Amino acid sequence: MVLKKSVIWIVLLLVIPLDVTAAQIEKILAPEILLIISLLFGLIILGMFAYWNKYHRDKSPIKKLSRVTRVKKKSPEVNLEVVSESLEILKNAQIKINVTNSNTNKPINKAIVTLGNRNNETNESGNTKFEDVSKGIYKISIEREFYDKIIKKIDVQESKELIQINLIPVSGLRGTQADRLNNTIELVRNKYHEIPSSDPYLPLYYQSIGENIIYFVEKILDMPSLFKDVDYSKSMDELISATEIICIELGEMMVDWKNVKIYESNEETNVKCIAPAFSEIKKFEDALIDPAKFIEINNQKIKHRMNNVDEKITERIKDITIMPISGVWRISEKLINKINPGMEDANTNLKNTILLLFSDAILDYVEDMLNNDQILDRLKASII
Repeated sequence: MVLKKSVIWIVLLLVIPLDVTAAQIEKILAPEILLIISLLFGLIILGMFAYWNKYHRDKSPIKKLSRVTRVKKKSPEVNLEVVSESLEILKNAQIKINVTNSNTNKPINKAIVTLGNRNNETNESGNTKFEDVSKGIYKISIEREFYDKIIKKIDVQESKELIQINLIPVSGLRGTQADRLNNTIELVRNKYHEIPSSDPYLPLYYQSIGENIIYFVEKILDMPSLFKDVDYSKSMDELISATEIICIELGEMMVDWKNVKIYESNEETNVKCIAPAFSEIKKFEDALIDPAKFIEINNQKIKHRMNNVDEKITERIKDITIMPISGVWRISEKLINKINPGMEDANTNLKNTILLLFSDAILDYVEDMLNNDQILDRLKASII
C-alpha cells in the first residue's frame, strides 16, 4: 500500500502542471498499471543504490587492500603451474654432443653448439650436453672460428648416448699475412737466381731450408685445432715473422761473395741437394698446449744445444771451410736472441715459443750439414 501511494505521489509530481489531484490519478490508473509502475520504480531505486555502493567502494582503502590480497592469493596457482611444467621436464631427454676436427679426429674446444634457442660451448674434450630437452624435432648448429659451420636436424624422442659432429677446418691467411708469406718465398727463390753459374749444391740446400719452413707454415694453416688454446691470427703473425727472419738470412748467405767463391771453387754438377723436410708439427702442437711451460722446460735446453753444436762446428775448422755451416747456426742464434725473457703475457709466450721451436729446427739443419758427405766434400775442396 505504501508503495502504491508512493507511485501516485511521483505521478502527481510529474503532472502538477496539469492541475491533476491524487484522487483523480488513482481513479485514472488501473491497479495493473500501478503495479507495473511500482515495480519499475523499485528497480530504479535498487539500481541507484547499487551504483552508489560501487562508487564508494572503489574510493575505499579497504577495497585496495582486498585487491592486493587477491593478487597474492593467485601467486601460488602460478607457482603450481611452474612446478607442474618442471615435473614434465624431468621426463624429457638429455642430449650429449661431441665435436671433432674432421681431418685429425681431435676434439674441438670452445665450439658453439645451438639446440633450438639454447646455446652451449664444448669443453677441452669437445663435449657438451643439453639437459631436459622436450621431445620433438630440433635444428642444431655447430660453429667455431676457422671451421665450416654445420646445421642439421635431429629428432629427439629419448635420451641419446652421443651425437658425433665432425667440423671441416677452413684456413687461409688474412690480407697482408698472405702477401708477406708469398714475398718471403719469392725472396728466397730470387736470391738463388742471382747466383752466377756455378755448383748449385749449397745454394739449393739453403733455398730448400727456407721452402721447408714456409711449407710447414702453410701446412699448419689447415690445422686450426692446433690453436685451440691460443689466438690463431696472432700465431700466424708470429710464425710468418720468424719465417721472414730465417729466409732473409738464408737469402743473404746465398749471395754472400765468400760463399759464391766456394760455389765457384767446385765443379758445376747436376747433383741437387735438398734439405730434409721440416717435421715439427707434433712438437709444435705440444708446445701450443702450454707455451709458458714449454719455454720454461726448453729455453735453457735449446741454448745448451746451441753451444754444443757450435763446438762441433769449431772442431771442424781445420778440415773444412765452416762459414756456410756457421752462417746457418747464426740464424738459430738470432732467433734465440729475439726472445723476451721475463715477459709472461700470452702473446709474448706465444712469440717466444715459436722462436724457440724454429731455433731448434735450424740447429737440426746445422747438424745435418755436418753429417752430409756431399756438403763436407765441397767445403774441404774450398778450404782457404
